[in-house]
Amino acid sequence: MCQQAGLYRVQYSVFLGTLDKNQFDSLHLQLEEMIDVEKDSLYIFPMSKDELQQTVLLGQAFDKDFVTDEVRSLFF
Repeated sequence: MCQQAGLYRVQYSVFLGTLDKNQFDSLHLQLEEMIDVEKDSLYIFPMSKDELQQTVLLGQAFDKDFVTDEVRSLFF
């Protein structure tokens, strides 16, 4: 669902990207229906592009198989 919404996979269960308010609300509702709230956890961290660019990555922060030029462009 995250990839269908236009987000990029950066680790097995980590997605990154830009969504407008309507896209965010739609994805939020879809994911809420999909998860089992008794067993699953879902974290959504909204941040501005400036905040994202201030993110510090140490070690192998992203899975190299998933990182694309689109993901790199979000940081630089």
